[in-house]
Amino acid sequence: MTDEELERQLRFILKQINENVNVLEDYIDEIKDDEELAELFTSVSGKTLEEIIEEQNESDRRRTEESRGYYEKLKQYMDEKNWTYRSIDDDMILVVCFGLSNVVVNVFVIIEPISQTVTINTVLPYEIKDGNEDALKIMLAEFNSTCRFGSFVFDDETGCLAYYYSWCFFRQNFVKEVFENYLYACLIPPDDYAEIINGII
Repeated sequence: MTDEELERQLRFILKQINENVNVLEDYIDEIKDDEELAELFTSVSGKTLEEIIEEQNESDRRRTEESRGYYEKLKQYMDEKNWTYRSIDDDMILVVCFGLSNVVVNVFVIIEPISQTVTINTVLPYEIKDGNEDALKIMLAEFNSTCRFGSFVFDDETGCLAYYYSWCFFRQNFVKEVFENYLYACLIPPDDYAEIINGII
């Protein structure tokens, strides 16, 4: 896997994270900019917008600290498994390469501190060519209808194709057996469908 390919996949991952964060920021900004909306918000909540924001900031700090602890335990687990991985500590992202039966994939494990979720993105090593997107999306919709956990996702902008699953670890410790179960669940479908996908793109 070249650095250029990894950078393309990372742009896809960070784009997903930022889209989730920006929704909340836009909502707060919308209330701030509308005096009537801010007054309505205060009358309903019993608190000023500034008080709500401070409470939210404190909650975010606490959740970030707890998430950092979870992230460090996850790194410790990977060290114990002697896996070679890359870490992006500021964003709490770990990248591991796995050679499966039918395909080699990069697995991005992302800790999202505010929502306290773990997301596993198994990115397949394909760059989808122009003209094949519609056929691919139809096929992925059929695949997803059979998946009990997780789903395939295709990003038009980066051309990345991945299988992902998220779960919440709120008030939970890191349990390696739980992580392994979810990890395997995110490796099996990409491996099973790799040859079919490769035949279309």
